[in-house]
Amino acid sequence: MSEDSGARWINCRAPEIVPSRERSMKPLVDLERACFGFRRRTILDDVSLTVERGESVAVVGPSGSGKSTLAAVVATLLRLQSGELRIDGQDVLALRSARLAAFRRATVGVIFQHAELVPTMTALENVALPALLDGADRATAEGRARRLLDEVQLSETDTPAGDLSGGEAQRVGIARALVNAPALVVADEPTASLDGPTKAVVADLLYSRLEAHGAGLLIVSHDVAVASRADRVLRLEGGRLTAQLAEVH
Repeated sequence: MSEDSGARWINCRAPEIVPSRERSMKPLVDLERACFGFRRRTILDDVSLTVERGESVAVVGPSGSGKSTLAAVVATLLRLQSGELRIDGQDVLALRSARLAAFRRATVGVIFQHAELVPTMTALENVALPALLDGADRATAEGRARRLLDEVQLSETDTPAGDLSGGEAQRVGIARALVNAPALVVADEPTASLDGPTKAVVADLLYSRLEAHGAGLLIVSHDVAVASRADRVLRLEGGRLTAQLAEVH
């Protein structure tokens, strides 16, 4: 990270040494004692988190609590300043540039708050793109994309993404996240920009499709109704991650 990016290295207790035998027994996501700061603000302060294979874990918290930062770290889009992160047994911090990008494409699917589709590409092309980048031929990539778009009940496969509604765009985002059959999907406020009825439909599709595909899910959301559908709900506030109170469910 460049010196003028605003990030700073913050003091955090040194991570414990974990024996290799124990490492082999680690879950899908194993984030240990993660620290991240920006300028003079500590965003993640000694945060540890696990996600088991096929498990859904939601993180709630007030706006500005660092939920999106945590999601970006686990999605390997943002690099930790200290701590450890292993996904599917891989020490993510040991990977650089091209190898990290290849690992992400194969192992981690990401769903963004505003879908982040390429507006001039069709829904089908947006979903197929990660598969093409991962080396699939066009017929294979588009075949996967069509099946997934059918699963999320989107018939407008040839419509430019820029012409889709918010709910339709998020359906495409869910399909795109699954196209490379990732072990893990990270969803950052996937329903925040949607209205009530559309939010419920997208949440239904998100949880049902990931369960059907056996993918682990980390979802960050300020919406308790969406988060409470996860197997576990955690709360991030003041840079610290804690178990959420039972009444959320």
